[in-house]
Amino acid sequence: MNVKVLKNIFSLTSAKIFGDIFLFFLFISITRKYGEEGIGIYSFAIAFTGYFAILSDWGLYNYSIKFLAKNTDTFKKNVGEIVALRLTLLIIMSLLLIAVLPFTSFSSNEISIILFIGLFQIGTRFISGFLTIFISQEDMSQASIIEVALKLTNTFISIFLIYLNFSLKSISISLAVTTFIFLIFTYAYLKKKYHTNSLAFSFANFKGILKESSPNALASILFQLSSRIDVVLLGFMLGAASAGMYNIAYRVIFLLQFVPHQIAIALFPSASRNSDLALNVITEQTNYVLRHLALIAIPIAVGIFTIAPDIISIIFGEKFYSSIIVLKILSLLLLLMFFTHYFSMLLMSYNLEITRTKSYGISAIISLVSNVVLIKHFGIIGAAISALIAETSLLLLFIYHIRKFLNFNKLLSRITIALLGSFTFYIIFSKFLDTELWVTIPLSGLIYILFLMSFATIRRNEGTIIFKLFSAIKLKRHVNK
Repeated sequence: MNVKVLKNIFSLTSAKIFGDIFLFFLFISITRKYGEEGIGIYSFAIAFTGYFAILSDWGLYNYSIKFLAKNTDTFKKNVGEIVALRLTLLIIMSLLLIAVLPFTSFSSNEISIILFIGLFQIGTRFISGFLTIFISQEDMSQASIIEVALKLTNTFISIFLIYLNFSLKSISISLAVTTFIFLIFTYAYLKKKYHTNSLAFSFANFKGILKESSPNALASILFQLSSRIDVVLLGFMLGAASAGMYNIAYRVIFLLQFVPHQIAIALFPSASRNSDLALNVITEQTNYVLRHLALIAIPIAVGIFTIAPDIISIIFGEKFYSSIIVLKILSLLLLLMFFTHYFSMLLMSYNLEITRTKSYGISAIISLVSNVVLIKHFGIIGAAISALIAETSLLLLFIYHIRKFLNFNKLLSRITIALLGSFTFYIIFSKFLDTELWVTIPLSGLIYILFLMSFATIRRNEGTIIFKLFSAIKLKRHVNK
């Protein structure tokens, strides 16, 4: 990974951190204000309407980054067509959501909450589509600023309304309205920056784009099915309160999922451009990234497992004690996500979208079946185990399909070092030291880094890259002054 790629990862990841932290505070506020039933219906609404949001995107997020990055000569024209198609899909899926909800068994108040949460998610997907335009040009800082601004605005307004004792329905309305206002301003800024063409409603072109993005769309739907069907089934099988109890633990993992996701997105443009290189070059690049991922993913997962009781009790309260074991199980899910997100991006870069989609399909079937069986017998713990089973199956399928790019011997050394370093701080803080959360986290990180730096191979490789990154950032600030 060169310095430019690392800076892009840093920009997107920083934005995702701050943005999702803001929304996480909103999630906590809803949990504490409206209790198990309130967070339950909110969690169900997010999971259920997520399918409509994904259909409104129709795989265009990944398609846009790849297509716009490769076709720079027709960039302005392509942007006009893609945005017009997104607008058409937004209208269709919003109307479909409005038509479907009256046929559910929820109360009128709950239907209103689900509807506006759905419009909020569909609008957010549309704005994410704008961000792909910046990302395709490797203008990660602009995408980062817009994402943070949207999430900060939504969080601030919603928490303010909660403070004024507004209902959960009012909160959902504010989320939808604010998002659509933000959508208009983002589009205006995009046109001014890139001087893109006006919206081009060519249904013949739409058909071609939809056909090309269909594998990505199906993969996204299947991914949503495999990753969020647990909350939907919990809502229908055990009630909103159980869905909320489970989603409290999952939300912590969702907050941290930004790391593997943003790493994959930041690498996507360069991986797409380099997909025609020689096999040995691609293999070296792939394993270089995987060694870094192992050093990052393993300590984060072990760290979450270690401090799970403190996270639940301090952030959400003692009444959500049942979520602790769920969070411990899902910490392993986060570890797997680092690799499945990256492998998923590689399959798209190498034009293996259909293979990627088939993998998601198998994983979705495994998720659906295991959730139905395990939720019935083990409740929210069964849902957590099912999520782990589905993600493991997805990882194994991805490994099988890209096995020619992998060198397990080199990767194994980094996994071993990461496991030993993580196990070191786990033993210290779970068996010998009982410290506050704000002390445990930085000390664990420090212990892990010192352990890594004790290996000469780490100092020569990963240590050098980090030094170059910070040197580049420091030089840029000096030049700007």
